Amino acid sequence: MRFLYILAMTAVICNVRAGDVSEFRNKVVMYGKAYFDESVENGEFQYILHLAEYGHREAIEIAPELIRYSDASLTESIKNALGRGLTKNPRAVLRLVPQYFSLEEICTVPFFEAPQDIEEIHIRQVIENLEGMPVENGKMAKARDGCLEIFKRY
Repeated sequence: MRFLYILAMTAVICNVRAGDVSEFRNKVVMYGKAYFDESVENGEFQYILHLAEYGHREAIEIAPELIRYSDASLTESIKNALGRGLTKNPRAVLRLVPQYFSLEEICTVPFFEAPQDIEEIHIRQVIENLEGMPVENGKMAKARDGCLEIFKRY
């Protein structure tokens, strides 16, 4: 099963490289739901989420466009990818708050039925990243501090 996943992701990577995120975004904006649905079917959507999880700024920034066309399940996937992205690029994720997402939607433990140690690692990484993140304005400070407050309650 793992081999099939790696094989599928390799095929997707051949179609959408990290540098192609802006092209993907342009197609979603231009063709709307039709292209979004196609990207879900062919794996491009999942790859964009994968990039967002690993902190790719453009992949994170495209989330509001994707939400426009996603159903409840895919919306949850987007929010979970952003939540995992907090460990790699919290600044890019928090720039989406509060205009597109609430703190409660993003500042969560984005794993379903994960072992306790995985959740604890995630929480610790996010707290460390947020505490070490300088902020350039009051809006970012408010988002960072609010997210920190949420994670420290876990």
